[in-house]
Amino acid sequence: MPQSSRSLGSLERSVMDVLWGATSPLTVREVQDGLEASGTHDLAYTTVMTVLDRLGTKEMVSRERDGRAFRYTAALSREAATAEALNATLDSSGDRALPVPALLSRAAWPRLAPAAGIVLWQSLALAAVLAISGAALSTALWLVTDDEPTWWRIALHATLMGIGVLVWARFWWAAWQVWRETSTRRARHRELVDLLGEPHGALPAVRVLTEQTPVAYCIPRLRDARVVISSGAVESLDDDALQAVLEHERSHVRTRHDLVLEAFGVLHRAFPRPLRTDAPLRQSQVMVELMADDAARKVTGDPPLARAIVALAGGPTPAGALGASSDALLRLERLRDPAPTRARRASAIASIAISAVVLVVPTVFIAVPWMYHAVEVLLAR
Repeated sequence: MPQSSRSLGSLERSVMDVLWGATSPLTVREVQDGLEASGTHDLAYTTVMTVLDRLGTKEMVSRERDGRAFRYTAALSREAATAEALNATLDSSGDRALPVPALLSRAAWPRLAPAAGIVLWQSLALAAVLAISGAALSTALWLVTDDEPTWWRIALHATLMGIGVLVWARFWWAAWQVWRETSTRRARHRELVDLLGEPHGALPAVRVLTEQTPVAYCIPRLRDARVVISSGAVESLDDDALQAVLEHERSHVRTRHDLVLEAFGVLHRAFPRPLRTDAPLRQSQVMVELMADDAARKVTGDPPLARAIVALAGGPTPAGALGASSDALLRLERLRDPAPTRARRASAIASIAISAVVLVVPTVFIAVPWMYHAVEVLLAR
């Protein structure tokens, strides 16, 4: 038989359908017969075996030896695979909030201009990293420039320098962990939705999962991102509200909001627990949802988006994905009482101004003169 020209993802799904419909483990030949019976007539034996091997590598299929052959069975039922695709929840750290992030997280004005609000939170997080790095650098230079340091000052500065080095080591280790965990989780998730979901109309990147709970989210990637929506959401939403949901998720994918959240996730994980606060990460999650709402509003207007938020409220968002059901009450209040343009502009200006103060002023008035003095001392030796 000639090999099918269909995509491998489609072949994997066809094979899984045969295994899910079987009452006992199947051989490669029996899977091939099942594919032919279902209307797939042009798959070679070796093609079916290759697809089964790939599914085994992805831990979707298990096999057991039966004489000289292997018998294959689905490692997950269709229901369990759907549950894994829908119900893996985001981790919650439960960490306490430090004073400045806590006060800012309770303020409503940064959310009036969410893009600038994200810049503000990024500047605060970056300022904390730079402060610790600056302490380590100043300590190192002090040890070089001081002619007669006492033992206790050496011990104190060495401790501070060690803390700075540790923070940077934790930062890079956290970056590696977040990247590895997120990429692995999203790859697995994308495989599941491609196996379980049906393409939505003429939108090849959209998958519809058979699930009555109204759910919508996206799986962002550099290439081949997916927007996932449940059949319950499709049935409960009118055309305009469905378009609002799709525009919301496309905005997440198009502007790579996931990279913003991953950056905050790295900083959150890098800081030691006594110094850690979940306020920047939590607020960044809110901000990206508001930004995606703004993109959807430009296409559909406020009423369809509000109907979509109500319909999807409370739905699960898998880890590593960005969902349309998050922070429903806050988003509805924002749609009900939209801020005037002047207030949004003032919020953006305030956020950018505070960001500049937090990052630029200490650098210009403290770090630069100190470094200039340190260089003078070193050159004078």
